[in-house]
Amino acid sequence: MQEKAGEKEAEQVLKMASWVRSLQWISRLTRISILFFWGRFGLPIPFRVPLLYAVGAPIRVPRLANNEITQEQIDVIHEKFLEAMAQLHAKYKGTAGLAAQNHLKIL
Repeated sequence: MQEKAGEKEAEQVLKMASWVRSLQWISRLTRISILFFWGRFGLPIPFRVPLLYAVGAPIRVPRLANNEITQEQIDVIHEKFLEAMAQLHAKYKGTAGLAAQNHLKIL
């Protein structure tokens, strides 16, 4: 089964959900906020998570003299952006550990 980005982290949060609900109930009952540190060594230090960045070529946007832009111009620039995102995803999905048949879906 293919794993999606962030799936492991979401699973950890869901496992803790019942515990968190118990703390919420106690907090409401006592009217005191209970702090729950969830990080390395039980401290508010985030867990180490590998971050992968992909930087593509800049998208050239023409400078407008009167700062007015039409919807057609916005649509053209937006389409260029979406194409660039799809190209970056196709180029670096292997580096990110995604399967070759994985495709980017932009909603």
